[in-house]
Amino acid sequence: MGFILHRAQKLVRQCVERVFDRRKLKLSQWIALTLLGEGVVSTPGEIADKPGHDTGATTRLLDQLQNEGFIERDRKDHDRRIVCVSLTQSGRSAIDALLPSMVDAWNDILKEFDRQEVETLIGLLTRLIRRLERNDI
Repeated sequence: MGFILHRAQKLVRQCVERVFDRRKLKLSQWIALTLLGEGVVSTPGEIADKPGHDTGATTRLLDQLQNEGFIERDRKDHDRRIVCVSLTQSGRSAIDALLPSMVDAWNDILKEFDRQEVETLIGLLTRLIRRLERNDI
């Protein structure tokens, strides 16, 4: 089971990374922007945790995104240790510009699956992730 999930993740990543060939934005940056845009994350720690990056790599990634004007960092007045990250309009535009290409890539990856199979796959993987995130194993 572990091998199958790992192999699928690696092959999917290779396919999806092709969308970013010859583009300034890279897949890991787009993932961070998308997580921010969907409200899934709002701090550097959460941005590191969701895709499984280390904090050093995440700091470099956020530095790049901030230098490009895609994000802003803001320290909270009540606790200066807390840094919140938010999208700028340029960040939102970057997501929107790549979204059709990402949809096309996923449609190509899943073209041999019917709608019900895709929904079942998403449901099962989501359930697996929720189970693993509970940390009670």
